[in-house]
Amino acid sequence: MKRNKIIYSIAIEDIYEITQELFNREPTKEELKFVENKIGDRIAWHDVIESLLNELEYVLKKE
Repeated sequence: MKRNKIIYSIAIEDIYEITQELFNREPTKEELKFVENKIGDRIAWHDVIESLLNELEYVLKKE
């Protein structure tokens, strides 16, 4: 598998959908920029990857 392949991404459209669900409106430019700048700090990528690898290891051991 290519090392630079993107596995998951979040689009501006995702922010639009969630803002619509929560507030029944489109996001402001300030909200879009804020989420864009902060989202990487809030997603615990290392923890998620570690958990998934441990889950797979557990499943494979059971087989």
